[in-house]
Amino acid sequence: MPACIAPRFRSILAAMKLSPFIAFLLLAGCGKPTGPARGGRPDGPLPVTLAEVRTAKWEQRLLCVGSLLPAQEARLSAEVEGRIEKTHVEVGDSVKAGSELAQIDTASYQGMVNLHTANHNKAQINADNQTVNLERLEKLRATGAVSSTAYDEAAAAQKAALAEVAATKAQLGGATTSLKRSTLRAPFDGRITERLVTEGDFARVGTVLYHILDDSTLRYRCEIPERHAPRLKTGQTVRIAVEAYPDRHFTGRITWINPAVNPDTRAVAIEARVENPDALMKAHSFARGEIITDPGADTLIVPGDAVITFVGVNKLYTIADGKAVAREVTLGERRGPDQAILSGIAAGEKIITGGLSKVQPGTPVVAK
Repeated sequence: MPACIAPRFRSILAAMKLSPFIAFLLLAGCGKPTGPARGGRPDGPLPVTLAEVRTAKWEQRLLCVGSLLPAQEARLSAEVEGRIEKTHVEVGDSVKAGSELAQIDTASYQGMVNLHTANHNKAQINADNQTVNLERLEKLRATGAVSSTAYDEAAAAQKAALAEVAATKAQLGGATTSLKRSTLRAPFDGRITERLVTEGDFARVGTVLYHILDDSTLRYRCEIPERHAPRLKTGQTVRIAVEAYPDRHFTGRITWINPAVNPDTRAVAIEARVENPDALMKAHSFARGEIITDPGADTLIVPGDAVITFVGVNKLYTIADGKAVAREVTLGERRGPDQAILSGIAAGEKIITGGLSKVQPGTPVVAK
């Protein structure tokens, strides 16, 4: 019976008539532990790997996600009422400013112009005759051969004739305007994105016939958190990437910055103009943007694996007096294996990069 077992249990164990194997296990359990206690740390400081906080020229940028809007966009509506006589363009067609898109009952409006032209010419001839008659009576009036009543009647007739000329001229102007509006024209260079009528449809004033947009230049619009507003300036370069061309970037510049913060998102809206000469980017698509706030700023860089993050707090470990010391830091952007540090540590300091899984504040450590 092993001597390490208390005497008061020996009689009980002897009565149980334990086998030699059980007795061996009891004897082994009475031995003294030869390794460290459970959860303990080996004697001596923990070996760790160190790296130096370095400085590099990093492009400072703000990332955002926004939309690409066309430079110009319009819903072209009928300005006169009538049946669609002809449509000249289809979806996807490129058009020049002033080119014909559709004709709305043009023959009827041309007939109205002809009618009012004739009426105006007739009124003008009558007015001319009344003017000549009045001038003749003025000469006779000087000799007393014409009564005042006859002269006054001639003067009134001339005024009425001139008024008729003005009225018919106005009617002719209205008819000419309607004729002009019966032909729908492109307001700017662009491309047709939607055709909503066909020949034979009846259009009323305000009926939308076409959608047109100009995508030779796109407007990239996004929002930046208000804390970054001081870093924004008009003229800054913006790199744009779209899903259709993930390996290609398109470059633009900020044209305006909203002076007010969006009360719903607490962000500041910006817009950048991006040239799109080959029409590779599509209007109204999503795009990722990189706003270059500083093309080459001195930035503190550490290996990304050296950063320990817990409950939203980011830390690096340094060594002081042979023990690990946690330093809270503010992170910048991460690019590949490198992590930018905005504050909390200085260039040239040594930080722990290897063995961090066993490091706690105050742990004795030594560099490998």
